[in-house]
Amino acid sequence: PKSRLPTMALAVFSMLVSTLAPGSPLLSPCVTHAPRAHVSSCTASDLAPRPSAARLLAILDAGGALLANRSDAGLLSIIGAGRRRFLHQQSTNAIERMAPDDVRETVLTTATGRVRDLVTAFCSEDELLVLTSAGCAASLLKTLDMFVFPADQVDLADRSADFVTYALIGRGAPAALEAVGLGVAPAPGHAIQLADELGYVLDGASLSEPGLTLLLRRGEAAEQAVAALAAASSVACLSAGESELLRLLQGRPSVGPELNKEINPLEAGLWGAISFDKGCYIGQETIAKLSTVGGPKQQLWGLRPSAGSTAAPALPAELYPSSSAEGRPVGSLTSCVATAEGDLVGLGYVRTKAGGEGTRLFTADGTAVEVVSVPYPRRSKEEPAS
Repeated sequence: PKSRLPTMALAVFSMLVSTLAPGSPLLSPCVTHAPRAHVSSCTASDLAPRPSAARLLAILDAGGALLANRSDAGLLSIIGAGRRRFLHQQSTNAIERMAPDDVRETVLTTATGRVRDLVTAFCSEDELLVLTSAGCAASLLKTLDMFVFPADQVDLADRSADFVTYALIGRGAPAALEAVGLGVAPAPGHAIQLADELGYVLDGASLSEPGLTLLLRRGEAAEQAVAALAAASSVACLSAGESELLRLLQGRPSVGPELNKEINPLEAGLWGAISFDKGCYIGQETIAKLSTVGGPKQQLWGLRPSAGSTAAPALPAELYPSSSAEGRPVGSLTSCVATAEGDLVGLGYVRTKAGGEGTRLFTADGTAVEVVSVPYPRRSKEEPAS
């Protein structure tokens, strides 16, 4: 067994807590009916410093790692003999085929194939852990519990209060993990259990960029582990604004602005979280039809409002094919961040018939918006993951 990490100075941990605010929009509050009506505009008067895209990309390109606090994420537990079969029937991916230590993204959907949440499932020896978006655990637990019958042989519980969650993002994540004594990173698509029942390390950081997710049991040992990572020379801590900017640069949809009960998984580019050869599940008929007949009517894209804009519009902002904003809108800008470089980086939906990468659209006030490719969304089941 590995020795415990040395106790870190209180000042280091205090710095970490203030830097990694749990309210990061990377996993924003769960929306049950419609997208949130408004998100603060990206104005020059924002109190927080604007995040630098150049800084984030430079760290990643140099082989470093970014540490993000995602402790506002929820965590559900499913135990019992039927745990994998149960989640298999409630979500889009082939959960029943998971072996111990497997990690897999899957989408919890409504009966009409719309998105409740994009979650990460981890299969341990006797438990199925489901990492949810922030603010979603309680509502998802209530919904899933409605589908539990005695024959399912499962018990559900909310374990969000038992763990803290961090993401270690970038090619340098495995080296950073090993350097602070937390062990060797898991193989792709798998997880490892840490020594002394500290928790788990999952492959992937919910982005297209390689990385790891740390599920650590709350307590002094978890605080020491996180402080050690924060103090590592190859690791940079992310603020909430930097986490949001990285999400948009990667094109990872978030519950609320991009994932809600108006959106189906294919529109959001979540093809990689869907099994098309499994049995029935909630919303399967709608998703299967969309995958074979015509495809989704709109798709998720990166959006770049004109650099000359001093602020992004109130969100969501409708997008039009011409600067006169005549006719019906053909898209929507759903998220946006102003960067330290003076750019606006956004994400949103564009109707498939309106075009794709390189298309130029306009907000109602005439601001030009360019459609750009981002790595996380996929356009078909044949398209490989980025």
